[in-house]
Amino acid sequence: MTGTGFHVQCIMRRLRPIERTLPTIEAVLEAGPGSVQLRDEAASMTAMIQALKRTPSWDRDRIVVNGDPKVAGEFGVRWLHLPSQWIELTPPFGRFARVGISVHSLEEAIEAEALGADYVTFGHVFSSQSHPDEPGRGLDALAGIVERLAIPVLAIGGIDHANIGEVVATGCAGAVVISAIVDHPDPGHAARRLIDVAAEAEGRPKISLPPMPASTKRGSSL
Repeated sequence: MTGTGFHVQCIMRRLRPIERTLPTIEAVLEAGPGSVQLRDEAASMTAMIQALKRTPSWDRDRIVVNGDPKVAGEFGVRWLHLPSQWIELTPPFGRFARVGISVHSLEEAIEAEALGADYVTFGHVFSSQSHPDEPGRGLDALAGIVERLAIPVLAIGGIDHANIGEVVATGCAGAVVISAIVDHPDPGHAARRLIDVAAEAEGRPKISLPPMPASTKRGSSL
């Protein structure tokens, strides 16, 4: 999290081979982003968490598991992020210290908030490698969700060093970044620079993502 309260999260996808991706995750964590999200098949996330726990970089409050409550709970990861499909299911609120949901519209954002999500991630804001043929939903749509919700909103999709200042200006709580960090020749440097650019931008979060709760009452004790 930057000095302005703006949260930068890096998503690590395609976690295998571990010997290649583990140093990248360690470098990114050391650079200082608020969190690193693991997004892959359960077996890959399990192997990565096991490897991370053997390093000095392990910090369960900064590691986010995507889409798999079982993996998160098994390893005591307190932060779970869920895709929008979980809106139609029963999200495991109460089992984790923090649970967020990806949304793609104001309607989904309102529903996720009503269900009890701690935050939502909205996107994709700009065109991105993940959605090369789809136009971004735009900064105005992001700003509208930020204005409407009473929980933090993170932005995702095509965010990089050139446009993160515009994202900060919407009042959102943070940015979730993939390519601008993990595809950079020096991911640690890219992460640190992204944090610095966000900190220098004009604007402050309407509602910041708060620190992880100190109590383990809602989280796994593993």
